[in-house]
Amino acid sequence: MCRWFAYISDSEPCLLDDILNRPENSIVKQVKEHYLPGLFPHKSAEEDKKQEAESAIRNAHFNNDGTGVAFYNKTMQDYGEAKRRMPQIYKTIIAPTNDVNFQSLCRNTSSRTVFAHVRMATSEVQQFNSHPFAFGRHIFMHNGSVANFSSIRRDLCAKLSTRAYNNIKGSTDSEHLAALYMTHLGDDWTVQYGLENMKRALERAIADIIALQRKLPDATTPLAASSLNVCTTDGEELLAFRFRSSEVEQPPSLYYSTSAGVTLNRKYPGHPNYFKWEDPGDAATGLVGPDELRPEAYGNHVIVASEPTTKVALLAASLSPFAASALSFTRPDLVLNGESPIFTQSRWSWTDCGLPSDGVQIKSIEVSPDPPKPGQDLTVTVIATADQPIEEGAYADVTVKLGLIKLLNKRFDICEEARNANATIQCPVQKGDHTVVQTVALPKEIPRAKFTVDVKGYSADEEDLACVKLNVDFMLGHNLW
Repeated sequence: MCRWFAYISDSEPCLLDDILNRPENSIVKQVKEHYLPGLFPHKSAEEDKKQEAESAIRNAHFNNDGTGVAFYNKTMQDYGEAKRRMPQIYKTIIAPTNDVNFQSLCRNTSSRTVFAHVRMATSEVQQFNSHPFAFGRHIFMHNGSVANFSSIRRDLCAKLSTRAYNNIKGSTDSEHLAALYMTHLGDDWTVQYGLENMKRALERAIADIIALQRKLPDATTPLAASSLNVCTTDGEELLAFRFRSSEVEQPPSLYYSTSAGVTLNRKYPGHPNYFKWEDPGDAATGLVGPDELRPEAYGNHVIVASEPTTKVALLAASLSPFAASALSFTRPDLVLNGESPIFTQSRWSWTDCGLPSDGVQIKSIEVSPDPPKPGQDLTVTVIATADQPIEEGAYADVTVKLGLIKLLNKRFDICEEARNANATIQCPVQKGDHTVVQTVALPKEIPRAKFTVDVKGYSADEEDLACVKLNVDFMLGHNLW
């Protein structure tokens, strides 16, 4: 199983040597060694053993089939070839410990945004197949595999924009997934699209993959599982995604920290290579750390990695295993799990997570009473425009979460649900503007927590209809009602 490492900061450059080579469990060492603390939540002795056995099988391979590193600098900007920092990419099929060019690059390069990847090949071992993959200012890397890739590859390519297709240089499922993501993100690779659009594009790409797998003539039930641990950035914002298309199997490992960077920077006391500069002659060692720097002075940053980079310092710096979901980070605030609802009320919000090409465009959502009150009927009014008819067979995938805990993950027949609920609009729904009013009974006892409802609608032909995310906050208890 491949391994990757990502670092982003609004103000604090890191030396590649300090983050990729020097640490006790650096990504260079992860070519042959693995360290996965706290990966599985304890359930039962039998379940623990099963998960540990699956992890052992996935992590038994060496990641020595390719090395890649991407870092952003101002060179093209300084020479008038770009308007902002652009990624520099170095790829090789030589093991990083034996690559003198890689070692020299790490010793002499620092950046505020760094991606690194070591590969365990499932296709040809060649330089083009090493990660990360670049699309203008955007870079993309992946750990895992797309199930049945050879069977869906032709249909997947048919979904790609001409520019994204022409940018593919290798043969990996990862690069094709990256091209599909960029197809959904947009054809202008010089602009910053923002985290909401990045998340939406990645969700669409994964949905496309699963839809193609479902259409295979020999598709199994359940489908063969895909592992999609993805990280992508435009140099200013970072999106990391941990996912496996299985209801029972764990995705590959992923960890994050928002405070561990200081332990990986030789300028700060406590780093193994920290050196107090007492005499100018000591500068010849190259290990120089200004004595006045203190850990609390370290800039905002985020580290996301397949494995912890150190076995002591990183764990002590608020390291956490990833849940099976997306994390997003943005400068300058570096917001963890950052949400950007486009319509916000006092205790609830909704986000149109769809695309302009979707069959239904949501114009507004209103609730009454506002805010929602436990034990009372909640009336929801949705105004939308249907750009295509909604016919029998249309369905919606609905996920309800309390934090990162899934309370419900179910598929609903849209037309059948409308009939059962005596909704104000019934199938077939014709093109045009529509207002849908629906009343639901809220239970009297609702935990004081934040709930998220994700609704993704599809036509009978598996075409995207709409995507809506609702957030309801019951954290304030009786102040709500």
